[in-house]
Amino acid sequence: MSEMASSDHNADMLANKALRSGMKVSQRFGLLFGVLWCCARAAAVDAATPADLVEALDAALLRQPEAMNASDSLYPLSSGDAQDTRWLAAPPTLSAIYAASDRSWGTDETEVAVSLPLQSPEHRRRNERLRAIDPELAEAGQALRRWQFSGWLRDLYARHQRAVLARDLAEREVAALEDFATQASAQADAGSLPPYDLWVIRQELRAARARLAQQQAAVAGLDRSYASFTGLAAWPAAAGEPSMLPMNPHYAEHPQARFMEANQTQALAALRAGSASLTPWSVGLIGREFSMANSVERQYGVTLNIPIGGVDANESVSVRSSERAMRHQYLLQVDSWRADLRQRFSDLRAEREALLAERALLLADDAVRDLGRQLETLQLSAEIPIENKVQRRLTLLRARSRPDVLAVEIAAAEAQLRQLAGDSL
Repeated sequence: MSEMASSDHNADMLANKALRSGMKVSQRFGLLFGVLWCCARAAAVDAATPADLVEALDAALLRQPEAMNASDSLYPLSSGDAQDTRWLAAPPTLSAIYAASDRSWGTDETEVAVSLPLQSPEHRRRNERLRAIDPELAEAGQALRRWQFSGWLRDLYARHQRAVLARDLAEREVAALEDFATQASAQADAGSLPPYDLWVIRQELRAARARLAQQQAAVAGLDRSYASFTGLAAWPAAAGEPSMLPMNPHYAEHPQARFMEANQTQALAALRAGSASLTPWSVGLIGREFSMANSVERQYGVTLNIPIGGVDANESVSVRSSERAMRHQYLLQVDSWRADLRQRFSDLRAEREALLAERALLLADDAVRDLGRQLETLQLSAEIPIENKVQRRLTLLRARSRPDVLAVEIAAAEAQLRQLAGDSL
């Protein structure tokens, strides 16, 4: 019995050892898989650092799928259709007629005809004009796409600059409160500081750490958005925007204006090319057979139908009315767009001027330099209640970072001015 118990005990030990070994192996394989997965994710993001926002924009445009292409269309024609549509105004038609006589000496008639509706010279000219507009519309669409991507990247960069400043300020607040809490803890241990004051300082320190965690999460979220948008891991060291600011929006050369104009031109050309007043020419092949009691007669022929009269005379009232309505709607749209753009540009310039004036006032006197002395005086003061002392410390720290915050806001306003004016990166 003892031998059997010993053998069972040895078997249990071996089983447990094998189980532990298997768990270790699985853990190692799991760790290896995790490392490989992280490496694969890291490889999907380019680690290169762009010199400026222009390089980041180029990376974003290459990463995103093409929205418009001058050589492609949403509904491409086959090679056969492309050849046919240059000459045919409509699909060919086949007609067949059989008429039987009710007389024994009558004539039975059979007719087969093939009709080819051909585009008139004016119809072909309008279709060629419509095809010529497609590259212009695609080029305007590409310019509009780059301008839109520039706006998204400028906004993302400005938000990241604000978030980094807020994170740095939160780090300074935490560091200051940690030093304050260390000194207060030593004073409380020596009996020269009430426990309540130490509790207040520690509560403020917890709140500052929570703010720091939120700002770090905000920066990390913007980093992920930037990596997803551009495929790059590193932000450019500087925006690289030109120093000169546009004085007014580029109304005529603005990407939105160019696209609206090209879209309007394409719509009018499509309306004219599809006008019902463009009567097609028609070429027909006809075969007839007349069957009589003692004979059969066959006839073959060609028909040609050409409309007589000018295109202007045949132009329908509905087409002209539709052209005028489309043109009026376009002009109203452009006027509304220009008025809105003018107002937004003016408001943004006024906002930038206010930010510049505020920053100039802060840097002109000794207010920023006096903040350091005020911090030292606040540190040594024992007459100020602890709540006010902590809040004043945080207020002074935030006041010292105000010029940097204004610099970021001014740069963001200038980037928006360039965006509104129609300047792409």
